[in-house]
Amino acid sequence: PPRAMAPALAPCRSLPDIRAARPLLLATPSIRASKDRFASTCPAGRPWGREHGKHFEFQRTLYDCDKQTVQQLKRLHKAFPFQSYVEGSENRGVTIEQLLRVHRFAMGVCAEWGRAFDEVDFHDVSRWVLSPTTKSTNSAFYEHLAKRKQSPNWFISHWWGGKVATFARCIQKHMATRDLCVSTVFWICAYALRQNALRDDVGASPCRSAFYKAMEAARFKLLLVLDAETGDGGPATPSSRIWCCFECAVCLGNQNARMDIVTCNAGEVAVVTDGLTQQEQTCERYRAGVGLAAKTARERAFPLAIVEAGLQWDRWDVRKARATEAEDRGRILNSLAARDLDAEPEREHERYGATNLQLRSAFAQAFIRWALASGAPQEVIEELVRTIPRDTQRTWLRLNVAGCDLGDPQRLRLALGCLAPKLESLDLNLSRTGIGDSHLKMLADDFLPTTLTTLILNLDGCEGITSGGVTAFTDRLPPKLRRLDITVTRTGVADQHSISFRGTSVSEHLAKQTAMADGAQEVRRKHVPGSAYALWS
Repeated sequence: PPRAMAPALAPCRSLPDIRAARPLLLATPSIRASKDRFASTCPAGRPWGREHGKHFEFQRTLYDCDKQTVQQLKRLHKAFPFQSYVEGSENRGVTIEQLLRVHRFAMGVCAEWGRAFDEVDFHDVSRWVLSPTTKSTNSAFYEHLAKRKQSPNWFISHWWGGKVATFARCIQKHMATRDLCVSTVFWICAYALRQNALRDDVGASPCRSAFYKAMEAARFKLLLVLDAETGDGGPATPSSRIWCCFECAVCLGNQNARMDIVTCNAGEVAVVTDGLTQQEQTCERYRAGVGLAAKTARERAFPLAIVEAGLQWDRWDVRKARATEAEDRGRILNSLAARDLDAEPEREHERYGATNLQLRSAFAQAFIRWALASGAPQEVIEELVRTIPRDTQRTWLRLNVAGCDLGDPQRLRLALGCLAPKLESLDLNLSRTGIGDSHLKMLADDFLPTTLTTLILNLDGCEGITSGGVTAFTDRLPPKLRRLDITVTRTGVADQHSISFRGTSVSEHLAKQTAMADGAQEVRRKHVPGSAYALWS
């Protein structure tokens, strides 16, 4: 209260006088009583009075700063005033407008940091904006941008050495490519986590961390931002950062995961998407082949150097990957090895190698269609094909080579070399690849694993496929198969509906179909006159 503070502040005429009066001010009985009263009503671990509109901690911070720093802090708190606490870091995603609001502020003050805006990275933003703004309130920066929860639609994996200007261009390009609205929410760790209390936000176990919860909230839709620069660790630096490796491993371990990859090279942003975008699907629906051609043309600008860098054996290696905090690296390695998180991590473990193979396989899977459709060098295609099946623990695969010219049997053999021997579920998109009946026979005889139980095959637009070829293909399917879905629209098959069955083996299904056909034929003999039956049959 002003009356209680008057004796302490009466002799003060300058900032040093206020610092000198601080002990007397804190000892004022009414202020001490207010602190105790508010502390009893605040959640544990938070400075008292924060949710009651009090700014005591911020003012106390100002007493310990010089005049220039005081001005900087006041400017930060004016630009990004504390809004409200939002529990659950997975609920702190940001929109593009909130992201650009931070970038506009950084653009206006980066000269004071001794940086041009094109040189500002996330370390600079954290040091000069995020940490000072959130220190007095022990909050996440998101809690200075919004008052309510914002569940993410996409999880972004990137490294903090990336330039914020390039990062923003990548997000905007991805939004334009996917035709996302301005209210789309992205989860970015720098804004979602409480930087001054990371242990409380991240959690003890990486598998129960804020990162994993955010991926679940985003339904395992991952946007991987790769750098094209050749600076520290580049290009494709996230492939050598352990948090990025962990994020990708957790996300891509889910069968429903979707990963888009974006980069900015020499000012040009390129996006490789998982499947067709909404606009490309619409084009494909109204005019077959146009959507696939648009995807091929869009992705052709992606730099080959990034793909080659990601395929190197020193990338996607959790044993060699780096982290800003050594403790984080140890916890992630121990989590992968199923050991005590606080123990000294082992130098070698079988789970490290399995995770590395999983990451490299997923990276190669994301680029196999790009390589086949854009005319990548033969050695790059062969390395991608060799890398995918090296993940011997993989039991499912979603392989999309739609729109690639695979009419040459040797080229088809090269593409089908991606199939691992222990697959149980295969989603194979061969639409508009120019294959025929002989190619289908090759697929069934030489490449389909005997362990396969689920097969989803898209043959849309393959005009060389006939009813006889499909029948011969189904006769050669693995005996353990329990689910089959074949799309034969715009092919030479007479009945161009999807061919599907579930719940029985192939032999049982064919036997049932034969019995049904025999029964139908007997009914026709009994109820249809001979001359009419001859015409019918």
